Amino acid sequence: MSGFLHDWRKAYDKAIGWGCGWPQAGFIALRYALTGNSGRFIPPRSFSSYRIVRRREGREGYEQEQN
Repeated sequence: MSGFLHDWRKAYDKAIGWGCGWPQAGFIALRYALTGNSGRFIPPRSFSSYRIVRRREGREGYEQEQN
């Protein structure tokens, strides 16, 4: 699988796992695959904001902020 599709699928699965619907998860995954940073987002039925980021070492990570 190409790098873009691999990154997109990984971010999409993570966002779906956090309770995002498929349109929101698809947009989040697209931003992550293009830039390496999904931007902050709040899944429905959640009070936490999340952000998926690509680490410098090439390992994926995420940040969670409590509001």
